[in-house]
Amino acid sequence: WHENKIRDNWAFGGFDPAGFVCSIPKPGWSHEMAVDIVLDDAETVIQDVFLNFRIPNNLTGTIPPEIGYIDVITAISLETQRGLYGFLPDTISNPPNLKSLQILFAGPDFGGVLPSSLFTHPSLKYIGFQHNEGALEFPPTVQKKSGRSVLLNLILKSTGLFGTIPSFIAEHTSITTLDLNNNNLEGSVPDSLGNLTSIVHLDLHDNNLKGTLPRSLGQMSALTAMVLGKNNFGGPLPQWLNNLTKLRLLDLSYNKFEGGI
Repeated sequence: WHENKIRDNWAFGGFDPAGFVCSIPKPGWSHEMAVDIVLDDAETVIQDVFLNFRIPNNLTGTIPPEIGYIDVITAISLETQRGLYGFLPDTISNPPNLKSLQILFAGPDFGGVLPSSLFTHPSLKYIGFQHNEGALEFPPTVQKKSGRSVLLNLILKSTGLFGTIPSFIAEHTSITTLDLNNNNLEGSVPDSLGNLTSIVHLDLHDNNLKGTLPRSLGQMSALTAMVLGKNNFGGPLPQWLNNLTKLRLLDLSYNKFEGGI
């Protein structure tokens, strides 16, 4: 256990517990990640245990593979741990009830290939790597997922992500937010991405993507925001944009599109 800290940017008050934290759902809140911290189980049944290091405390070294053997963990949050280096161990997704994995503001020596097991986990709903100085890469292959997809948010934003957008993302038809903003992705948008018919927010802004936008994106009927600016997309503006009747934000700036709206 680690000393609890106070910080100003903690969204739910100034008290930010550090270390292994036990929690129960916050009464009256529908979001499953809204919780109340509990110190013991004298009067309640502990439902979640999460690893919380969201303030700088000079952690150094690699993330140990043993972290994956703590079966009770439901969430992992590491923020501003600039001394971390190496890559995520394959065991990171071993905990069977893991719902959320968030790593933010890591230093330049942390990165590597994301474990493929993250994309086949049966309960993982939130994956977030944001504003990390190292470089990340999608796994080259992922075993076909069995069972229903539960992943809701895939946010790999400003984290040095390179390579191409893999087609296996489209197997997660439950995704509502896909944010790959400000990376080094290349190639074209896979046609299979149109299978994400539950998606509400799509952000591919500020990459090196090219080609024409696939017609299948017109199937994203729930989409309210499509942000594709600062790439190298080209060709005529697609007519299927008219199919996106819920769209409220469209950014196609700084591309090579032709014609009028």
